[in-house]
Amino acid sequence: MPAHDESERPEAQGAPLAEAYRHLVRGEQAATAMEAELDKFEARLAALLDAVETNTSAPSAAEPRDDSLAAKEKP
Repeated sequence: MPAHDESERPEAQGAPLAEAYRHLVRGEQAATAMEAELDKFEARLAALLDAVETNTSAPSAAEPRDDSLAAKEKP
């Protein structure tokens, strides 16, 4: 009677594949979660950059511009 090696059994061969598949699924889930967090971060960063751009391109209402000083400086 020939000795059977464990690697010849189908269930023994499928176990490493099943474990690899579980790792793959967990990795995909982690990647999806990271992408969602990155999308949220990108949106917040874009909003902050827009706010900074808006504040630097338009004069602030809190700091009224005094045109009389600018006129006095010109010869």
